[in-house]
Amino acid sequence: MEFVEGKIIEEKVLGDAVFPKTLNPPIGKTYGTSEVLVEMVKEKREWLSDLLKRLAILFREFNVSTPEEFQSVVEAVNWDEMAYLGPTHRAKVTDRVYTANQAPVGQCINFTMKCSWQVSLFLDTLSLVKLFH
Repeated sequence: MEFVEGKIIEEKVLGDAVFPKTLNPPIGKTYGTSEVLVEMVKEKREWLSDLLKRLAILFREFNVSTPEEFQSVVEAVNWDEMAYLGPTHRAKVTDRVYTANQAPVGQCINFTMKCSWQVSLFLDTLSLVKLFH
């Protein structure tokens, strides 16, 4: 089975890349299922991994509706599990699925980007080392 490229109004074109790259179920399937998505991810794992090195992927119309179904998709990618060590409050929903943020509505959430907490942790560690030397 092959993914069908889709489009969303919010997508951005950056050079020859579209962000996010939208992937839909094969033609002829109005709506896919989580089982179809898991099968396709396993089949196309290498191609998807290469894409994820430079793009974000948005899977559309696969009807993934429970945390357990989402976890099965995550596990199909077959990447090592990464512990969450970030600064925001998150709740663990399943073994590999967390909420996006559990902070109260009135609390300011600082802009973050991938691995920004690691830089902060590194700088804090450097500061501690400097204090003790």
